[in-house]
Amino acid sequence: RNILDIKIIRFDSCDAPRIFRGYEPPPHEYPFVARMRQRQKGRPIGACGGSIITQNYILTAAHCCVDERTGRPHNMRKISFAIGAHYDGTCSYSRQCLPYNGKYKCETGEIVSSKRIIPHPKYKARDHKWDFCLIKTETMTLDDAATKIVQLAGLGSPTIV
Repeated sequence: RNILDIKIIRFDSCDAPRIFRGYEPPPHEYPFVARMRQRQKGRPIGACGGSIITQNYILTAAHCCVDERTGRPHNMRKISFAIGAHYDGTCSYSRQCLPYNGKYKCETGEIVSSKRIIPHPKYKARDHKWDFCLIKTETMTLDDAATKIVQLAGLGSPTIV
């Protein structure tokens, strides 16, 4: 018998909605969001998300940066990010996304390459503790409208050494 009345909803189908009781935000409502793209079979595939924390760094999850089989970071040449985007252009061929019929399909943002992948040194794929990863990127153009640095709680501008 359940003490709490909680309904668990399981989505086994690729056609199931991913935003539950949500809405599509207007373009650039979240200008600090970056879409990680991993090159697979010669094409980039939208993989994970991240947050722009400086002009050269994106914070994401370590499980997005580390090969679970080897425990080593992915090849940085295969990782890029779309910033200032509203639509992930890789959705048109990757089969990783729901069909999108919105009016912002042309807003695919700017692509920036990664230069260094730095997973948290205590991260272990088996338990996902310390699931943080910094990715150094080429210098991003931040315009404070479509792209800007996320405000981290309790911090001013972060310093990364």
